[in-house]
Amino acid sequence: MLLAGAIIGLGYGSLLPSFQTMAVQSAPEHRSGHATATFFMMYDTGIAAGSYVLGLLVSMTSFRVTYQISGMIVLLVLGIFYYAYTRQQKTQMVKERAEEF
Repeated sequence: MLLAGAIIGLGYGSLLPSFQTMAVQSAPEHRSGHATATFFMMYDTGIAAGSYVLGLLVSMTSFRVTYQISGMIVLLVLGIFYYAYTRQQKTQMVKERAEEF
């Protein structure tokens, strides 16, 4: 239980600020406040909706099935994030190269 708490603490302590930084950097400078507010609004909504939906799922199935589905969701989201982030980086590189000429 303590190990799980430590891992969750590391995740919240390192990943959350990293994701917030990415959200703010992807927005124009004059909209950084909006980016921060939107990030935390979506974060809180995800925590609330996820807790509700997973609670319903565990009541209909079991914890084992819920953990398996949650793991698949995490892998799917990581794949989508990787695809979107690398695509954005490639687009940015093309724009920078075009500006050089």
